[in-house]
Amino acid sequence: MLVGNMLTEDAFSTYQTFVNTFDGVRDETASSPCPWAIWTQAWSAEENRHGDLLQTYLYLSGRVDMLMVEKTLRYSIGAGIDVGAENNPYMGFLYTLFQE
Repeated sequence: MLVGNMLTEDAFSTYQTFVNTFDGVRDETASSPCPWAIWTQAWSAEENRHGDLLQTYLYLSGRVDMLMVEKTLRYSIGAGIDVGAENNPYMGFLYTLFQE
């Protein structure tokens, strides 16, 4: 469970990129000064901290094969994401809420 959670937290940048493509909340530069962009940037930074903490805990516990965890993470992020929201902010946010 902790490995799955860590993978989700570490892949958060993929989810942020996905959400930033919706009409009405688009942040094409990933550094826009609009309130939506500022919030998603802070949210992404916080989720990254969660992933770092879980990764450190798993590494120090010595109970998982961190090489395989890292390979899985790179494969997951490299595969991208398509949840079928089709540029619909409502559906995309619902997906993100359940994922979170």
